[in-house]
Amino acid sequence: MIVVGWMMPNEIQRVDTSGEYGEKGATHRLMRGTLFKDFFVETPKGWRRVRHEKLLPNDVVLAVDGVARIVPPMAPARRIAPPK
Repeated sequence: MIVVGWMMPNEIQRVDTSGEYGEKGATHRLMRGTLFKDFFVETPKGWRRVRHEKLLPNDVVLAVDGVARIVPPMAPARRIAPPK
């Protein structure tokens, strides 16, 4: 089994002085952290993690105003979209 997730997320509010996240001068909520992938195998005693990979460096902007900027690599047919 493979699990992909966000690690060390923290959220800050920032005025976008350069227009990097939308309209210049607007305030945005930025979720910062890193993306990881863990590999598990099933054993007689339960699931055991056998490998951990950090996919991005720390302190990357993962989401802006609640919208993900980075989506884990996965075939579109296997994605589970959050309810709207």
